[in-house]
Amino acid sequence: MKKKNKWIGFSIFLAFLLIGVQMPALSGAEDEASVSEFDIEVKAGFEEVATSDLESHKVGEYKVMDQGIHPTFEFSASGNKGDDYLEFRGQFLDEKEQSYYLDVDFRRMIRQSFEYDRFQHWLDHDSLNNLNAVYSPADPHVVTHHTDYDMGKDYQIIHSEIKSKTTIVLPFIPGGELSFDYRKEMRDGHRQSLTMSKCTSCHVQSHSREIAEETEDYMPSIKAKFGKARSAQLALEYSYLYREFKEEGATPTNLYDEGINPRKIGSKPFGDRLWYQNQELEYDQVPKMDKQVHTVKAKGSAPVINTSLFAAYVNSNVKNRDVGIETDSDTASVRISNTSIPGLALDAGFRCMEIRNDDVLVDYQLPTGTNPTYSGTYQSYYPDFEWPYTRKSALSRHDYRGDLKARYTIRPGLSVYGSYEWKQIDRDDYEVAEGETETQTDTYKVGVNARLGPVRTRVRYIYQDIDDQFASATANGQGGACEAYGTQGITGNWRDGIQYYKFWDTRTQDMSNLPEKRHEIVANATYPIRHNLSLTGNYRWVDEDTISGDGVVNMPSVSLWYAPHPKLSFMLSYMYDDETRESRICIPVFNG
Repeated sequence: MKKKNKWIGFSIFLAFLLIGVQMPALSGAEDEASVSEFDIEVKAGFEEVATSDLESHKVGEYKVMDQGIHPTFEFSASGNKGDDYLEFRGQFLDEKEQSYYLDVDFRRMIRQSFEYDRFQHWLDHDSLNNLNAVYSPADPHVVTHHTDYDMGKDYQIIHSEIKSKTTIVLPFIPGGELSFDYRKEMRDGHRQSLTMSKCTSCHVQSHSREIAEETEDYMPSIKAKFGKARSAQLALEYSYLYREFKEEGATPTNLYDEGINPRKIGSKPFGDRLWYQNQELEYDQVPKMDKQVHTVKAKGSAPVINTSLFAAYVNSNVKNRDVGIETDSDTASVRISNTSIPGLALDAGFRCMEIRNDDVLVDYQLPTGTNPTYSGTYQSYYPDFEWPYTRKSALSRHDYRGDLKARYTIRPGLSVYGSYEWKQIDRDDYEVAEGETETQTDTYKVGVNARLGPVRTRVRYIYQDIDDQFASATANGQGGACEAYGTQGITGNWRDGIQYYKFWDTRTQDMSNLPEKRHEIVANATYPIRHNLSLTGNYRWVDEDTISGDGVVNMPSVSLWYAPHPKLSFMLSYMYDDETRESRICIPVFNG
């Protein structure tokens, strides 16, 4: 935490309070008759926080968890003098939780707003005890364990955010406005950071990670509007965003162990597979990032033909300043709506996006070993393996989406609607199935909204057809069973000298828990028993067909709403959820 920021909010509070006390007198001295109104209000009180048997900070994740009584201060003020307007308000709980807001409008030509917000966020501390689940007294050679170097430490982040927006009216441009937005977010504190002690996750270690992040946004923009009411209108807007992110907190380090055979303590058979050991190395590094975004928007309307049109283009560049890798994207979208036919509303849209992520040349000094069981190099393990190699980006892709929606009102209280959405993702490199990089999704929706006497009902049906959905290639054995190891001619286990990559290669089936076909029906009805009492019933049914199994969901619910007073209401609800899903994923597990 940076001490120079501890009392910034309280200083703002005092400054606003002094301005509020002085402004009525100054306004009256200049021209008492021109002051339309000015109000100021200051509140002071106390807040007590009490907790017992607290096992998780989730109870008060965003509250001050210190025990005892805390003083609180709140203030607000607003006033106008002719076309000049001023409003400010704030709340001070303590140095870690406070917020302030200021808004000034000068002759409706210049407007300035300012916000400051600061709060505390408690984070969980994972005890890592779940790793003990793999321990078995019958097999003392299982060496999965963990070390927490900050056991019992409370992790928390102090969030601070400053936002400023300046808007200037441009009288020489129709509907013209020039704006400049500024935002700065600061995060200070510590969080838990996990790593492994050597080549695999048999020994998980936890350290405290210092957080000292800063994110700054600069966004100028300009707007213009042409046309008059009841005639064709066109609004144009251009904005530019520059964002800079940096982490000044110290990168944690960890001592990585020497690789040994857990069955034969002292044996070191992994020398040809370990790139580092017996070293204190950094991990959990956070890179510095820059982002630039150009956005152009156009919105037009033609009331004569009841049509509106919206179009936008966005160009974005994100750069990792530590390693020089960049991601570029271009997105264009258009949407048109029409209500020319009485009772019928039509809406259609299309969007295309291209993402280009830099490839990376991977080139390290490969380890070698002389142990007779594991001797060799990576090339001997994989004869077709090329080194160095170029890592192709799984992010690079083309994304296309289009939709058509229609709603028709048959009569008051009865309407039907339907829509179709087409989505296609074509990845440049990443395969979602053998030889396939493209996923296409077709979604159909139909529904009815009706009022039958006092009862309001809604029914909706959705059908999705997905070709080559996102999947993990070779994530499972043939037929969805781990015994494929034996059927592939692989016998024995890794302790007997069988290389782990041979087990991996026996998994040949594409697996996914995402559906290829999906049906969903949602229905609900509301009966107003009285003006302040109503009963609502809901039902949701889902049927999914996946590669690795089927999934069925039945979810009925009922709720009763009652409002004895306009400012007081109660709700009683009951929901029953019955879900059956199948997803068979086979992953080899190693214990050292």
